[in-house]
Amino acid sequence: MSSRTWHVVQPGARMHYAVPSSFEKRNRLTLLHTDLSVPDWLPRNVARISKKHGKALERFVVASIAPERVKAHTLAGLKFRMRNRRHGVGTKYYDACVQLTKSISSGVFPTASTESVYAFDTAALEVFENWKSSTGLKILEQCVAPRAAQRAVYHATNNGHASKNFERMLDLFERRERIEWELADCIIAPSEFVRNALAEQGVAIEKIRLVPYGVDPPPGHVVASAVEARSKSARNEIRIFFAGALSLRKGINEINRLSRHPMLKNCRFAVAGRHTIESSKIKWPANVTILGPIAKSEMSREYAAADIFLLPSYLEGSATVTYEAMGWGLPIVTTPNSGSVIRDGVDGYLCGPGDVEAMAERLHALANCESLRNSMGVSARQQIVRAFSADSYGDRLNEAIDSLSSTPHSLTGKP
Repeated sequence: MSSRTWHVVQPGARMHYAVPSSFEKRNRLTLLHTDLSVPDWLPRNVARISKKHGKALERFVVASIAPERVKAHTLAGLKFRMRNRRHGVGTKYYDACVQLTKSISSGVFPTASTESVYAFDTAALEVFENWKSSTGLKILEQCVAPRAAQRAVYHATNNGHASKNFERMLDLFERRERIEWELADCIIAPSEFVRNALAEQGVAIEKIRLVPYGVDPPPGHVVASAVEARSKSARNEIRIFFAGALSLRKGINEINRLSRHPMLKNCRFAVAGRHTIESSKIKWPANVTILGPIAKSEMSREYAAADIFLLPSYLEGSATVTYEAMGWGLPIVTTPNSGSVIRDGVDGYLCGPGDVEAMAERLHALANCESLRNSMGVSARQQIVRAFSADSYGDRLNEAIDSLSSTPHSLTGKP
C-alpha cells in the first residue's frame, strides 16, 4: 500500500462519508473537510423536540472518523441550507454552492510531500486550483453523469422547457465541471454509465478509473426472516418499493404510469423520498403510498416489507439504493442509466429509460412468480456480499488510486 495520505473535501454526507471512512480505516486520512458534523448525542436530543429535525441531523454524525480529523465549517453549511431554502434552483443556487465550496476549501493545503487531495464533482475547483504540490495528486470523483447529460435528460423529461435562469445555472455548473476534469490527475467513475458519459464529453478514457460503490448488507438471518415473513403473508398484493427524490429524472412519471398499468393490478407501490415541484403536479392512484423522506431505520423496514425494488431512473451515478435493495435480497427492475451492478436476468432486469411497457412486463413476471422473485433476490444478495460490500468498496478505491503514478499529471500529459 502507498504511503500517500489524503485530504477529503466533501460538502454533505454522501454515502455516509464512505470515502474518508475508507481512508481512516487504513490510517490514510489527513483531514475530512466538510460543512456539517454533529456529535452522536445531538440528533437524539433534538428528536425529543422535533423528530423530523432529529432524523435530518443523523446523517451528519461522522462516527467512523476520529474527531480530530474532521474539520467542519458549520456556519457555512447552515448559511447554504438557508439560502437554498429561500432561492431554490437557479443561478442563486449555483452561487450558494460556490460560496459553500470556497468556505470548505479554505485552508486546504499540503503540509507533507505524501499528502494528496480527493474531492467531488462541482465542489473541487477551488481546492484543485490552490493545491500546490509537486508530488500530491488531485483526485476527482464524478458522482453523477456530467451536467451536459443532465441537461439532455431534463429537456427530454420536460418537453424541452426550461427557464433561462435554469439554463444559465446548468451553463455555470458545466463550465466548472470541465475545468475540474482538466485540473484532476485522475477521475473516479462509480459506473460504466458515468465513465461512458465522461468519454462522450471528451475526457480521455485512460484518465478515468471505474470504482463501483459498496454497502453493508443486513445480516443473513435478518434477510431470511423478512423473506419468510413475506412468503407467509396473507396479503394478496405484491409490494413494489421505490426510494429516491420524487423527480422526473428518477422516473416518477414512469412509476405513476406503472401503478395504473393493467398488467400490475395486483401490485401496490410504496414511494419514499423528498418531494419536488415536479412531484407536486402528479395525481397518484389509490394503490400508491407516498411515504415522503424516511430515516435509515425506516428504510430497513420498507426493504424488509417489499417484494420488488423499482428504480426507473434516467440518470444517476451509481444509485446506492439499488445496492441496498440487493443486500436485502430483492430483485431489481431498473435502467442501465442507474449505474447499478445488477446482472440483467440474474439479479433482476434492466429496461430502457422511459420504456414503461418493458418495465411492466418485467414487473408482471416477478409479481406473478414467487420462485423467480426468490431466486433473483438470492442472486442479488450474493452479488453484494461477494463483491460489493462497504469493505470491498474501500479496497477497490484504495487499489485504484494506488495504481496511479506518484507523479502528478502523468495521466493527463500536462507539463
